[in-house]
Amino acid sequence: MKKFLLVFVGLLFTFYLAACESKESLKVFIWGEYIDEDIVADFEDEFNVNVDIIIFESNEIAVTQIKDASFDVIAPSDYAIEELAVGGLLETIDWNRIPGFTKQDLSADYLNLLTQIEDFQILDYSVPYFWGNVGIIYNKEVVSQTEVEAAGWDILQRQDLRVMFYDISRDAMMISMRAVYGPTISINDATDAQLAGGEAWLEDAIGSKTRFLTTEIYDVFLQPNPTIDVAHAFSGEAIYLLPENDHLGWYVPHQGTNVWMDMLAIPKNSENKDLAYTFINYMMSYEVALANSITIGYTSPRQDVVEYIVDNELYGPEYAVEIRAFDQMHRYNLDLKLKIENIWARLRAGN
Repeated sequence: MKKFLLVFVGLLFTFYLAACESKESLKVFIWGEYIDEDIVADFEDEFNVNVDIIIFESNEIAVTQIKDASFDVIAPSDYAIEELAVGGLLETIDWNRIPGFTKQDLSADYLNLLTQIEDFQILDYSVPYFWGNVGIIYNKEVVSQTEVEAAGWDILQRQDLRVMFYDISRDAMMISMRAVYGPTISINDATDAQLAGGEAWLEDAIGSKTRFLTTEIYDVFLQPNPTIDVAHAFSGEAIYLLPENDHLGWYVPHQGTNVWMDMLAIPKNSENKDLAYTFINYMMSYEVALANSITIGYTSPRQDVVEYIVDNELYGPEYAVEIRAFDQMHRYNLDLKLKIENIWARLRAGN
């Protein structure tokens, strides 16, 4: 009897594996903690497919891996999309295959942001997923709102505070150059002298209490007593964290900041382009985009989602991202990219 049961269970397991292998599979390459797992499971059930979520921690790492491997849907940021498109690695988006989300669904602020990109049509190669800006999360029990607003980015130079930078070269240099030169500097056309000024500011900022993180910011600030006092952060993190911890504040410095867009795109070497379109259409349809945004905390590019979340006060005012005339997006500039990476490598080598 036991042998019969073992054989029966073994057959069931074999049938299960065979069923799984016969399903269509989709490989999604995305940031960590950036998609609702329940939504992914619902998609798998509805379309009888398997979705493999593969995580990356930076655009630079993502671009390298996209060049070397095959994914069906990817979700890097604006300048990485531009780099991949210039390199001929992305499919041109057929918007007719995304009926659940059209360009007309984009929020007015998002459309205004797109006007900054005059010589590259990002919507030809990708579909908006989330967007936001870069600012400062701070512990109001340690540093006051008045201090943060007066100092702006320079608060990150305070040696008496426990400071966090993301280990992202572009953002670090954006912060330093904005701090030194103010809102008028073009972060995409910085001169060697301006880069040197930014590097010097960072040298002064990095001290014994400085930490460089990748994805641990939620672990830090969800603690009752955070181990960081002020942190370079993304607006979506502030949207999610502030309701969870009353001691936290958020400020986008007066010297200007970076506004970013994370996009969904289909690599040319995708092995399942049809399912990729089905997935993108599903994720960006109103009900799913709303549920995903509520769970993840980042701002949706859909106007109707933004209006629902704001009108129903599901998140604080941080959810409606403010774009000022002097805030900029990062653009793909290979020469500038290499210079910034070299500066960051020098700075990180000593820390």
